Amino acid sequence: MPAARAALRAWVARPPTELEWREWDLTRGLSLALGSVGPHQQMAREVRAAGAAALVAAGGDGIDGALRLLETWVALQLALRAPPRVCGRQASVSARGRALVACLAVKHQLCSASAVARHFGRAKATLSEQMAVCRTCQVDRTIIATAARRIVEEVATRPQRDSPARQHRLT
Repeated sequence: MPAARAALRAWVARPPTELEWREWDLTRGLSLALGSVGPHQQMAREVRAAGAAALVAAGGDGIDGALRLLETWVALQLALRAPPRVCGRQASVSARGRALVACLAVKHQLCSASAVARHFGRAKATLSEQMAVCRTCQVDRTIIATAARRIVEEVATRPQRDSPARQHRLT
């Protein structure tokens, strides 16, 4: 018990970083997440869940950047050479990837499935059907259950072999 109290005192004594402050503000509704995935050119919404971690990791790119972060992570999980936005020869895998990104965005309360469909330039009904299929597959349910912090950490520590622009050209 004394060790736990000492650890708690040390944690409280350390001032929060700028990123921690931003995440705290977002999760309490003190600042809004911005993005262009809404029905209008620019949207602002509250993010009160784990989606704040993805937003903070995306930096100034807001909801759009957080969705790209999720795209990158899903591409890593599915062993895609580029994020699932691209429909190359692997159209079914890309559709599954887009559905997984949508499931994660909704689960972490980052944005709605409609916003994700607009982000990908797809119909919401089609994306919703693909999301339903993902929820029935055990492997996909494991991916969807991943915590936002873990996603952010894994994207931050991934090896940087190619630039994002080059990765899009590979598929």
